[in-house]
Amino acid sequence: MWNWKPRIKRKQTGERLDAAGALFVVRKQELELLVAGTREEEKREAKARLDEAEQAWNLAKKGYRSEEIAKAKAASDAAQAAHDVIREQKKEFHWKTDLEAEQRWIELLY
Repeated sequence: MWNWKPRIKRKQTGERLDAAGALFVVRKQELELLVAGTREEEKREAKARLDEAEQAWNLAKKGYRSEEIAKAKAASDAAQAAHDVIREQKKEFHWKTDLEAEQRWIELLY
C-alpha cells in the first residue's frame, strides 16, 4: 500500500520554507531601510508639517488678530444699522396703515 504521509510532510515543509524565505526578504528590506536612514525629502516634509503645526498653535495661543476683530465689529455694526432701519420702516408702515384704516373708518361713518 502507498504511504501518503511523506507527501503531506514534504508539502508542509515546502510551504514553511516559502514563508521563511518571504519573511527573510521582508526583514532584509527593513534592515536596509534602517541602515540607510531617513531620506532627506522625508525630513524636509516632516519639518514643514512641524512648522505649519507650530504656526497654527501660536495663532491659537495668541487669539484672533486685531484686523479680524475690527472686521467682525464692522460687520456687526452694519447688521445692527440694517436692523434699526428695518424696525423704523416697520413702525412707519404700521403707522401709515393704522392712519389709513382710521381714515377709511371715518369715511364710512360719514
